[in-house]
Amino acid sequence: ARLRGLQAQGVAACAKHFPGLGAVPKDPHKTLPTIALDWPAMEATHLLPFRAAIAAGVAMVMSSHVCYPSLGDPPGLPATFSAPLIRELLRRRLGYAGVIVTDDLLMGALRPFGTTGACAVRAAEAGHDLLLICHNLAAQKEAFSSLRRAYEQGALSTEELEASVQRIIALRKKFLGEP
Repeated sequence: ARLRGLQAQGVAACAKHFPGLGAVPKDPHKTLPTIALDWPAMEATHLLPFRAAIAAGVAMVMSSHVCYPSLGDPPGLPATFSAPLIRELLRRRLGYAGVIVTDDLLMGALRPFGTTGACAVRAAEAGHDLLLICHNLAAQKEAFSSLRRAYEQGALSTEELEASVQRIIALRKKFLGEP
């Protein structure tokens, strides 16, 4: 009801933090947490709100900077960089066709993974449409340069980037009334 109410009034709602943050033992703003829940536990509890949000037409889904090794990812890999969780689970298995956004790439959980630019490229490779870098213009410029370089070197799929652009355009049309 909340999601529908927001969107009925022109606010693009965002379901977060995919695939579930309820069992997190540490704050991802500061450090990289791990959730050791298996598929049955995730299906029974944590994926339910996302399924409902998708069914209600949520405009965006935000991923989490949390590791889920029991879901098949290598230990230490956050969902932000996980194509199996973003592309396969969220896009294909759950059928989500809207915009997928990262949490802030400057959070402490991602510090061990290198520069903001490196994190931006990894998040784009995993299937995100929008990358949040909330408080640092220099980091935003670094991410832009890294993404452009990755594209020019063929590291980012043109087809996937074009699909992301189309999802963003559709979001802007729906909520901003742009042609």
